[in-house]
Amino acid sequence: MNVDESLRLYKQGREKWNEWADSMLACRENSKAWKDAARVAFGSPIINADFSGFIFPGHAPFYRVTFNGTTTFEGATFEGAAGFEGAIFTDFAKFEEVTFKGDTTFERATFEGAAEFERATFTDFAKFEEATFKGTTRFKEATFEENVWFWETTFTGGTEFGAVTFKGTATFGAVTFKGAATFDEATFEGAATFRPSTFEKFTSFDGAKFRARADFRAVQGNSEFTMANAEFMEVPDFHQATFVEAPRLDNVNIESQRSRNISFTAIKSFFRGDLEKEGRWRALKRLAAQGHDHASEQLFFRGELLARRGVTDRYSHASFWLGLFYQIFSDFGRSLIRPLLWWAVGVLVFAGIYLSHHPGGSEWFLLECIEGTGKPWVSALGLSLHRSLPALSGFGDTLPQFHACLYGVQSENPFRPTIPDVVSFLSVPQVLFSAVMIFLFLLAVRNHFRIK
Repeated sequence: MNVDESLRLYKQGREKWNEWADSMLACRENSKAWKDAARVAFGSPIINADFSGFIFPGHAPFYRVTFNGTTTFEGATFEGAAGFEGAIFTDFAKFEEVTFKGDTTFERATFEGAAEFERATFTDFAKFEEATFKGTTRFKEATFEENVWFWETTFTGGTEFGAVTFKGTATFGAVTFKGAATFDEATFEGAATFRPSTFEKFTSFDGAKFRARADFRAVQGNSEFTMANAEFMEVPDFHQATFVEAPRLDNVNIESQRSRNISFTAIKSFFRGDLEKEGRWRALKRLAAQGHDHASEQLFFRGELLARRGVTDRYSHASFWLGLFYQIFSDFGRSLIRPLLWWAVGVLVFAGIYLSHHPGGSEWFLLECIEGTGKPWVSALGLSLHRSLPALSGFGDTLPQFHACLYGVQSENPFRPTIPDVVSFLSVPQVLFSAVMIFLFLLAVRNHFRIK
């Protein structure tokens, strides 16, 4: 179909066009004849084009076509490739709910006015290389089934990719966002690359979900940049990224789902880190420190230490085992509850050991004091508490009574309770363990409240 035939058929309206398109789709067996007949060749400017609901059965080449006035493709279906390379849209361009089933290219296309791609579906590869969007651009709730390529694309007005689903690789390489850019609630199921794009105005990735690698290397943020509540299945890469104001990283979840999966790989990764991730965590920590986001800074420091484990901090190094101890007992100085729980467990364990040396047997709830009154299990707990809190003197006066109840008395005058050697020796490890747990608790208090 040549230019004149395409124009005549277009002027007959959507019904006639789709009737022709259905006939073309029915004759797909003859591939060459179908492709030739289905070719759309608008070569001259089109004024106020309205292709709402049109079906394009084959390759639709709108190369270098100028669309004057409002252009509407709302609800249209491109069964084959859609070519808008070099096309110019002088006014509002409407592509809402369009279905692109073949390769789609808007390479070097120019949108002088607003461009709407809301709820559009791109089934195959989509290319927007060197395209220019001078007005407001909206891709809200659009779906890209395959890879999408934005390279050296320029968005002059506000740009919205809210709730967009990228199922393939999403490349925003060297893109310039001169207006506000929002990717709120967007889902990136494939790799997402923004290197090295520039964000001139407010930028938001709030609630965005990155299911694969996210590359923000060398991006430049010249205004407010927020990623609150974003989720990353892998550690994002912010190497050499620069921001005028530190990005907001509140409640960012990184590798959260992966850490909940119990598997051999997860167990193995617990004991062996990844040097590449170490640098990414360090870049994130730098951004958090720049924004005085102390909670995130501690979280990213945790990730950095885990990435070093088994690689830089090898099993033969003391740093490996100290790091493992630091994680288990205090979550790298971030947990207030964990050292307290371990301290309480230590009190109960040592109390049980002290009670086990009572000569009366193993049924602790039936035991009676050898000397004095009370219950041996209360004395064992009191003895353990005293040794776990050596700075407190509340139990100092009753220590002889505890020992006498548990183990008896050597002499009455002077009063000397019996103390088994093992009970005496255990005081040293218990005091040390308790002191370390108290220190870790105080360290977590300092980290949590940023006490200088």
